Amino acid sequence: MSQGFRTFEQQADILIERGMHSSLGLDNGELRERIIERLRYINYYRFSAYWGMSFVSDSSKRFRPGTYWEDVVARYMFDRRLRQIIFDALSRIEIALRTHIAYRWCEEAKDDSPQKSSNNYTRSFAYKDFLSQINAYYQNSKSEEAVIYRRQCDDARKLPVWVFVEFTTFGNLQTLMNRGFKVSSLITNKVSESLGYPNDVDFFLSGIALLKDIRNACAHQSRVWNRCWRSRSGESILKESSNPAWKLRWNEACGCWEEGTEGNTLVTQRHTTAAALTYCYQIMKSIAPHSKWRERLVELLSGRDFPSKSVYREVGFSNAHWWEHPLWR
Repeated sequence: MSQGFRTFEQQADILIERGMHSSLGLDNGELRERIIERLRYINYYRFSAYWGMSFVSDSSKRFRPGTYWEDVVARYMFDRRLRQIIFDALSRIEIALRTHIAYRWCEEAKDDSPQKSSNNYTRSFAYKDFLSQINAYYQNSKSEEAVIYRRQCDDARKLPVWVFVEFTTFGNLQTLMNRGFKVSSLITNKVSESLGYPNDVDFFLSGIALLKDIRNACAHQSRVWNRCWRSRSGESILKESSNPAWKLRWNEACGCWEEGTEGNTLVTQRHTTAAALTYCYQIMKSIAPHSKWRERLVELLSGRDFPSKSVYREVGFSNAHWWEHPLWR
């Protein structure tokens, strides 16, 4: 419910009245100015995602003692850096996905425009609607590439497949791999194997669904820290993997990851950001083996620039030794 317009100054006053303090020992006047400075460029609502866990109770409008504005800002800045790291991986993965779908589809059909023929889809797949959707995007696109290609080809359905896939959305690609390709064609299996998931197609596809949600969150600058990702049914998005490494547990006695112990698995839940990061890294090892992406993430999750030194837990890893796990080597 709307509570009326409030100035930046009034928003800052509300936070201080509710018990927001400064870890630097600033008095309320100085703290107020610091808060106003941030609120001028970062929406009050957006910041609320980083102080929401600091209320005395779910119904309370009061902050717990020890709630500091500097910590709120640190969480926000951490999340921005994490989002940048994730989006770097997602960009590479999406490009690789388009590349391998085009290559495998063309290879299988022995045709440079396999999308045109109904024979290259499952019988139940509404391929005409699928093609119409992509063609509409192609016709309306103001991108330089679309303008150039429309001079040569006025219909996306007639484009070479390696061009056609560049005008599909991430959701289109997901739909195509899930329901579009014939099972007998093994196209999805080959794409899955090329991107680091041999003999693990169901898990691979569930991971693509997870990445679609995270990609949308990154595109809208939404929070990825301390967040769970669930399908429409409310179930965890990632399915069970056939890779036994996902079931390894941390043995505190020997300080190692191994089978059959009582310790925790790598991630606390399969719908956490940590699970998505692990999924991404398996693909990154295949498509960008020389990237320093892992090192950047390990440095970020070290907690040096974060209020809590156990930031890895807030992302969804079970303990500080997550980066020593076989899936992260």
